[in-house]
Amino acid sequence: MKKKKKDKEQAVEDENKAPQNKDKVVGKVKLSDGIYFDDRRFGDNVLKSYCEVEISNITDTSFDFTVYEVNVPEGEENKKVIFLTNTAVFTDDGMKAAFYGKKYTLDFTFPNKHNAEPIVTDIEISGFEPLEGRTYVNNGIPGHEFG
Repeated sequence: MKKKKKDKEQAVEDENKAPQNKDKVVGKVKLSDGIYFDDRRFGDNVLKSYCEVEISNITDTSFDFTVYEVNVPEGEENKKVIFLTNTAVFTDDGMKAAFYGKKYTLDFTFPNKHNAEPIVTDIEISGFEPLEGRTYVNNGIPGHEFG
């Protein structure tokens, strides 16, 4: 019981600033619901700890995201939330997105590393240290599977 309380305390709880976006921007990229995982997991790389970003509730102007930390000590996966579910909105020309929180501002970019544009197979996120400098991929999008 204490462990669950401790895990919740470690999760970043941030709230969207209101209003997120006065002038709603329609996204020009096509996100898919699901898990985008650290691309360093490809190949023979066995990571003991990495992050995953779950994307859900996608609309024309926004999407929800949750960040998980995954630990794999001795082969058994342990997954916990480290950034609670919040909503990001599309910005600029609809090719980027952002979450404007009270404590954090996260910027989402969608590099075209797998030549799938406008379909998003790759996400890069800045503004939250555990996600910095990584690419998160979803290789389970129908018609855009890769390995």
